[in-house]
Amino acid sequence: MTENPSYSQVIYSFNANDKFDFGMIKALKAICPAGPVVDFGAGFGRTIGACEGKHYLVENDIDMLEILSTKVLNPNIHDVEILHESAHLTSLPEKTASICTFCWGALAEMRPITFALFEASRVLVDGGGIYCYMLNPEAPKIGDVGLSFSTLKEFPCSANILTYPYRDMGKYEYLTQFEARGRGWHRLFTFRQIFPPVEILMSFMEKIGFSEFEFTGSRSDTPFSTSESRLYHMTARKKSKQQTCFQPELHDLYEQASSTYDDIVEKTKYTVFDWMKRKISKYENAFPKILDLGCGNGIAADKIKEVGCQPVMYGVDFSEKMIQEAKEKKYYSGLMVYDLAKNFPILEELEFNIIIGMGITEFIPDITSFLDSVKRSLVLGGEALITFELTMSDSHQSGQRISGCQFIKYHYSVEKVVALLQQAGLTINSIEKNFAYHSPLLKKDIKYLFVHATRKSL
Repeated sequence: MTENPSYSQVIYSFNANDKFDFGMIKALKAICPAGPVVDFGAGFGRTIGACEGKHYLVENDIDMLEILSTKVLNPNIHDVEILHESAHLTSLPEKTASICTFCWGALAEMRPITFALFEASRVLVDGGGIYCYMLNPEAPKIGDVGLSFSTLKEFPCSANILTYPYRDMGKYEYLTQFEARGRGWHRLFTFRQIFPPVEILMSFMEKIGFSEFEFTGSRSDTPFSTSESRLYHMTARKKSKQQTCFQPELHDLYEQASSTYDDIVEKTKYTVFDWMKRKISKYENAFPKILDLGCGNGIAADKIKEVGCQPVMYGVDFSEKMIQEAKEKKYYSGLMVYDLAKNFPILEELEFNIIIGMGITEFIPDITSFLDSVKRSLVLGGEALITFELTMSDSHQSGQRISGCQFIKYHYSVEKVVALLQQAGLTINSIEKNFAYHSPLLKKDIKYLFVHATRKSL
């Protein structure tokens, strides 16, 4: 008898025999192109039996993998490959999978969930499907399942499970308390989850290429009701054509520059990274969680490593080729192809210690929404390092297409930036006005406002 079982052992005890979602998974697989199943947050491999054929099980919890290998997996029966990896960035090639699954609320724990959803989109073939099982935050009664009982003799136990909103941490944030008891032991597990409303989740997924959404209620044979269903099953299909960029000419320019980007930065005398290194140098030997907006080929991560910082980094860029270059450097825990001009993609709040956005605000039309999202995504005391192109006497008109360059740029005065940051609720630590780089397209020196700000309040 285990006197003090781990969370993974307790979950195995309660859910090992559950097959409530097998019907939905089988039905989705039947209408999708042929190919393997990728189970994100596979745990102890409960859903291996839902479909025949090849399975990739993505799981980063050592205890879960131990249960999978010793109690569940039968090499003579199961065609399974285990990936001890995060769901945010796997080693799977593009267009590998027929379907991807996030079972039993697994997605809610994969913060930031936007990176996990994008990774699913990346590995799916065109027409492939995604399956999620989530709590519905718009139902009047949040998850309280009362006293539940285990049936496995190895870990005989019972538990109370309660999930409730935690609005101080963000509008989609929830806490789950899982209190388990057995003969001679008692354990309380508490963890954060994110459950965005159905419409919010659908909106993001549409932006990364999903369509044909279907929902059922708590059981796969019950209809979904926004106001009544406490839990829901969701399926969607990956479209063959992805969303277009706000400025396709700009996208193409960065695609062409991806393989020589480091040389271009050097030739244009780009000074931004020196400023960033100076600001981040205080994190030497620390492990901050950093969001790199407009990450390009990962050059900012290169520079951060030079100051002795050991971050957990996530990167977003609209160039597929830039993201591929960044992925090959193996610095990032998650990477996403996303056009930041189409609203900020992070749903979690109070998530990052540092957010950097250098050389991107000049291409973002809705800067107010962008800065609001930056603020919400920072932890209390978290820092933003952001540049703004400075309005100059010979500047082109802000927000207009530049003659000869075929894209739009936005620039700002000091007064405007101060007002924007105050409106977003960010406290300004410093604003430096300085040379940023020499533009070969405009044949002129470009000046930036180098902004260092902090989130100090909820």
